[in-house]
Amino acid sequence: MSFSTYPNPFKEKNFTEFSLNEEGSISLVVLNADGKLVREIFNGKAEAKRKYQFTFEASDLPAGMYIYKLTTPKEIIIKKILLAK
Repeated sequence: MSFSTYPNPFKEKNFTEFSLNEEGSISLVVLNADGKLVREIFNGKAEAKRKYQFTFEASDLPAGMYIYKLTTPKEIIIKKILLAK
């Protein structure tokens, strides 16, 4: 599995991409520093060996730390990102 996010810190848009080794149901969400859901980026079945790319548009959000949470059948991956305005 691969999972990356860029740029970090970012001003308005952040990009994320991932690929899985095995097919499975996944969830990719963005949480604020308090752990509250800000955006659901993807929720569904992902194919193995396919690269998925998404844009997180944050121009309507206050500056601060946010968290990507990628949940797969086998693991949960957390990445912190910083929105700078």
